[in-house]
Amino acid sequence: MDTDVYVGNLGATTTEAVLRAAFSAAGSVVKNVVILRSPQTGRSRGFGFVRLGSEEEAVAVIRTMNGAEVEGQRLKVSEVRPRPRTSLGDGRRFDEDAGFGGPRRMGGARRSGSGGRRRR
Repeated sequence: MDTDVYVGNLGATTTEAVLRAAFSAAGSVVKNVVILRSPQTGRSRGFGFVRLGSEEEAVAVIRTMNGAEVEGQRLKVSEVRPRPRTSLGDGRRFDEDAGFGGPRRMGGARRSGSGGRRRR
């Protein structure tokens, strides 16, 4: 079964190919590499994920690659933790609400216009 590991502290110029080569050199069979990038600039956000073939490989690569230097940066390699669920307190998630501001819980009706004071 495939297992993902988290890779943090990546340099701004580190590419998927460089990361794949580094993990392959450590003796791992790398199935996939993803570096998360900013949608606005396309620059690396400083972390990514490497998919390996098994849990045993993941444990071994965490042991060998955590703290290893790639392009002048010491990598932080660990197991992937599940994302915490964000909720509105009543069991609903933020992404389940339609609209820009979520549910309207306080105050009166929405005002139209620029939201500023009226000019007289």
